[in-house]
Amino acid sequence: MGMLLRRSLRARPIGARETLDTAQRLSAASGLMASLEGLALLGSRHERHRLRDEWRHARHSFDRAPAPVRAIVAATGPIPTRVVLQSVRAAASIYLIAAPRNAPARNLVTLASSVITTALYPAQRLGSDGADQVTALSQALVGFAGFARPGPVRDALLWSQAIQGTMSYAVAGVAKLVGPDWRSERALLGIMRTHTYGSPVLWRRAKELPRTARAVSAGMLVFECAFPLAYLPVPWAPRIFLAGAVGFHAFNAAAMGLGRFLPSFMSLHPAIVYTSAANSRRPSAAFPLIAAAALAVTVGSFAAQSVIASERIRRRDAGRSTVPLQGGRQLVVDRQGEPRTGTVVLEGGLGTQIDEFETLRRALVDAGLLVVSYRRSDDGCPAGALLDARAAELAELLRAVDADVPSPPVVLGYSLGSEIVRRAVRDHDLPVAGVVALDPSHPGELARSAKKADTVAPITESMRVFRLATAARLGILLDAPSWIGVLDPSRRRDAVAEHRSARTWRRTWREWNAVRVSLVQQGPPEPSRVPVRVVSAGRTLRNDALQATLHTELTRTVTGDDHDVTIVPGVGHDDVIREPVAVNAVIEAVEALLPNQDGTPEEEMPWPRASAG
Repeated sequence: MGMLLRRSLRARPIGARETLDTAQRLSAASGLMASLEGLALLGSRHERHRLRDEWRHARHSFDRAPAPVRAIVAATGPIPTRVVLQSVRAAASIYLIAAPRNAPARNLVTLASSVITTALYPAQRLGSDGADQVTALSQALVGFAGFARPGPVRDALLWSQAIQGTMSYAVAGVAKLVGPDWRSERALLGIMRTHTYGSPVLWRRAKELPRTARAVSAGMLVFECAFPLAYLPVPWAPRIFLAGAVGFHAFNAAAMGLGRFLPSFMSLHPAIVYTSAANSRRPSAAFPLIAAAALAVTVGSFAAQSVIASERIRRRDAGRSTVPLQGGRQLVVDRQGEPRTGTVVLEGGLGTQIDEFETLRRALVDAGLLVVSYRRSDDGCPAGALLDARAAELAELLRAVDADVPSPPVVLGYSLGSEIVRRAVRDHDLPVAGVVALDPSHPGELARSAKKADTVAPITESMRVFRLATAARLGILLDAPSWIGVLDPSRRRDAVAEHRSARTWRRTWREWNAVRVSLVQQGPPEPSRVPVRVVSAGRTLRNDALQATLHTELTRTVTGDDHDVTIVPGVGHDDVIREPVAVNAVIEAVEALLPNQDGTPEEEMPWPRASAG
């Protein structure tokens, strides 16, 4: 037994062809599992109806993609097309698993399977989209490597796959390490209680044994962060780490139903073995050294550009007005238009920039309104008190605005901004004519909506990655948001720079943590002393039926007010501040709340107000 163990931990010669063959078979196993799952769902009438609805929703995320991408998304959405693609991928996967190493067309079939996986990705994610991404990438790399002749090109492709596998674990570990939830048992408990990835049995056990759950979380962090040590110059190091990785994915498969992650990530492991000390004929380390040097130069360039962008934002903000706050802080305020018919103050959602309101802001200005928008401060108070602190900042702004305008303003809160507005009106005696809640957050949505609760864990991980990336001066890698195109060309660079800045994502991260602990109220919100009008995005209500109830509760916070929610059909949450039909609905809601010269709200006057101009 001891001799067998020593032999298994000893370096041995491993060839590129053997590595490619193993990686192809493992990635094919992941593709076969994905196709069988997909075909099983497509064979159910009920599931076909659900998948059609999901695709109709998912395709909108590609509305601003290049035309060829939109064409592919449209072509792969219909059910018959999916059945054909899934069947072809299943047949290709069986061929790759069963055929001998020297079988013809292995590399071509591998590349074809990668293309099919990529094409199916927008239409049918099945909750394991990370596995599909890894499978497509792995098959592309080993497919091209199989066509390459033995030598530097093939080795570079295998090094790329090995680096991808190593960084997948290490980056995930560092991202988890920064947040407090994974350093305790909270993140594990949160995932185990979700509908998509949870396990009632494990959640109850983890709840009963918090120390054990904390130890499991800590062990996972140590393993992932330490994974680059697989390249220690000893042959047993990669095998120990890869055995741990297999166990990690096997546990996730059993506990969370993430079965496809096991073969998909294992398809990266042969390249790690091939390029490590476990291979007595390992390839030259020239490629990773060159890649590391290029990375260092690139990161340095990114850091320099980040400093330049920060200075550009500072100069732009110097031309805007400010409202002083306690402690020497201040709000950066943007004012546009004249208060010919009234004033509206805009409160943005999570991470919303001032310029993101541009389309809505122009329309409000054209309607004769003074439009005031601002950037929330970088106050770092505890998460549980942050939304109340944001409400106090809004109250200071509203008092400053009221001193400069002839009549009380209407306050428009978008998404999370509506909750900040609600708290400001509740806790402060403010001069406000009314509130427009635009596709609003509800104070109890994370406690009452299972769909909302299920999004907490993935959004938290995404937010953590964005915060880390921008803190490392890698924000330049972020795509420019789609709304940038509506700005004047002279303002686009500044807006993109703000979107990519560490300051923006640090503030967004703090507010997201506040959302997680604050929007858990049971029951309806407290009564409001000012009129409230709710404008909802149609797709928000369609994707989560409970949102209609929550939005109705928000519009019924004034006793005796029987106004219905205004629903904008066919519009999503992100587009409700840009699409013309939604903008028109918002303007109507704002104008209905505007006070006349005698202070009476417009909707209470017995005659229509004359149009401006």
